[in-house]
Amino acid sequence: MGATVLVVEDDEQVRALVVTILKKHDFVVIEATNAWQALAALQRPPVDLVILDLRMPYSISGSDLIGTMKDLDQEIPVIIFSGWTEDLDDELPSFVKAVLPKPVRVEQFIETVNAALSKAEAN
Repeated sequence: MGATVLVVEDDEQVRALVVTILKKHDFVVIEATNAWQALAALQRPPVDLVILDLRMPYSISGSDLIGTMKDLDQEIPVIIFSGWTEDLDDELPSFVKAVLPKPVRVEQFIETVNAALSKAEAN
């Protein structure tokens, strides 16, 4: 089995597609529909990578989750995967390894996941 990836995405169809792609590439996947579920999942390691949407209704935002992770010293590698990348702060923490706008090609998505995990292992 591969690395464990936490997918934080409120859109059920997008989340299901991302999970399917990751599982086909031998990743272990944990799903969260909002930032609160993501924080709970992060308390139960191991999580090797977080794929994070920025805008989630009825929840703290993806940007807020990144700030909380930093405050808690849970600097697990993050890929921001969002249709709203213009909402990003100019300075992202170093544990944010990539920003992928939706939609994205499967090949580019998997390449980015593998690169983020490789960067994390190198550090």
